[in-house]
Amino acid sequence: MLIPGFASPVAVDIQDVKVSYYEHIALRHVSLQIGRGEFVGVIGPNGAGKTTLLTVINGLGRIHSGTVKIFGERLDRRNIRFWRSRIGYVPQSLKVDPRVPVSCLEAVVIGASGRLGIFRRVGQVEVKKAEMLMDFFHIL
Repeated sequence: MLIPGFASPVAVDIQDVKVSYYEHIALRHVSLQIGRGEFVGVIGPNGAGKTTLLTVINGLGRIHSGTVKIFGERLDRRNIRFWRSRIGYVPQSLKVDPRVPVSCLEAVVIGASGRLGIFRRVGQVEVKKAEMLMDFFHIL
């Protein structure tokens, strides 16, 4: 089923992307297509560009050349806010006070904060969605 406004059957389409940090090239000639409904794992050694690839997909990374399309729409400065509000992202590491542990559910719900905005509270709808996702992926 295609979502109105999201007509492309390809969810993520990355073509010949290059990302560099100063003189260090993090990604070079990377192309990838992820179809709607596909699940993809990204593995590799430290420094291989896994996190950089994910930041490019979610609009947080800055590409030097190439194109990134989300559901057929090229990711650029004009639509980045729109797409970032629809892509859940939980960073690899968060500075969390060990005296205030974060539950698994709370970590999953963090992904909704981009859509809700910084100063909005997570409601029961988001909590129910997170619980359904955790159940689907057998996360306790």
